[in-house]
Amino acid sequence: MLPIEYNIYEKDFNNIKKILEFAEQTKIYKRFSYNNTIWFYSKEKGTELYVKNFINQKLIISRIYLTNKRKGTCFKIVNELKKYCKKHHIKELIIESTITKEMNNFCKKNNFKPIKYEGFNIDNEFYGNYQYII
Repeated sequence: MLPIEYNIYEKDFNNIKKILEFAEQTKIYKRFSYNNTIWFYSKEKGTELYVKNFINQKLIISRIYLTNKRKGTCFKIVNELKKYCKKHHIKELIIESTITKEMNNFCKKNNFKPIKYEGFNIDNEFYGNYQYII
């Protein structure tokens, strides 16, 4: 089976920019690259969201950092990305390379599953890639 490629459509990400600006109370900038990556960031704070596509119908959250935590922002962003995936027939949403227990707990609470062999276990906690099947 040949890989399926698709483009990221910048206009579909306007709601995410609004969510970030409201939650972080700062101006969020957006960079779009080669129809396959979109980067949201703040010049004033460390706020960052980096999303990329991947062949075979995967959308990947590569980096996310929010200054104002525990306000439901990550949940809102993930829900927007799930809608985007459904709209464009993307089969998987991946959160890549978790490095905190807080993010692991978010993944589990939102029905993301660890991807076996794409991470490691420390003290019975999986750190690595988590997958949500659309």
